[in-house]
Amino acid sequence: MHQFHAVALATLGSLVLTQAAAADGIEVRKVQFLSGGNTVVGNLYLPAGRPGRTAQAAVAVVGPQSSIKEQVPAVYARRLAERGYIALAFDHRTFGESGGLPRQFENPAMKVEDIRNALTFLRALPEVKPTAVGLLGICSGGGYSARAAAADPALAALVTVAGFYHDPAVMQQWLGENYRARLELGKAARIKYETTGTVDYMTNVDPADPKVAMPGAEAYEYYGTARGAQPNWVNRSAVMFFEPFLQFNAIEAGAQIKAPTLVVHSDAALVPEGARRF
Repeated sequence: MHQFHAVALATLGSLVLTQAAAADGIEVRKVQFLSGGNTVVGNLYLPAGRPGRTAQAAVAVVGPQSSIKEQVPAVYARRLAERGYIALAFDHRTFGESGGLPRQFENPAMKVEDIRNALTFLRALPEVKPTAVGLLGICSGGGYSARAAAADPALAALVTVAGFYHDPAVMQQWLGENYRARLELGKAARIKYETTGTVDYMTNVDPADPKVAMPGAEAYEYYGTARGAQPNWVNRSAVMFFEPFLQFNAIEAGAQIKAPTLVVHSDAALVPEGARRF
């Protein structure tokens, strides 16, 4: 069903909502497709001086936890367009301009489904060569992209940058005694939402509070400052995200990926041992 929805929307001229060309000649076209019954909104970056009607290689760009298309994904999408690739940055469901409830729900399974629909959408565009569609994931987007790549035998290439490759073992090692507490917190929040419709939220970044959804100075220095500030980004997460997020397994996807893969990582990035295992 997800492929039908994405192809159906793509054949309607990619549902162009707005489009504009920047000073560098790169055209940014706002598009949308369906995922899980909700509308996903993206920005399609088209290189300057595209060769007539010739179809080109394209890349779907997947950003970090909680990010929206105007943040990290936009940086990479524009750089890819500068190098001649068509690039798609998009808001996952429940984030930014995309639909879906509850808002700001970091659900790995939903995000993987969104990525697969984004790839299907790209392949259906007349500007795109369907056999030359790749995937770029950054931070948590690297782990999500790995799962999507494992389920997509037609993927041309996978690249991850500082990928957050985790499974329950990695998360238990990283969080220590807080792992079980956060898992139970997420479960309780999910049950509350399912029974009452009320969503519990917590702050994403706050330098004075270690008990946030995205702890650490690095997260705050991007999302909590002008460097990453964007009007559509909301500094909160649905607490029930802990349940699926802490149990997500990106590492096991490594053995199932058939596409050529480049992993860019370092000992200074998040959980390098997870990247090595992947």
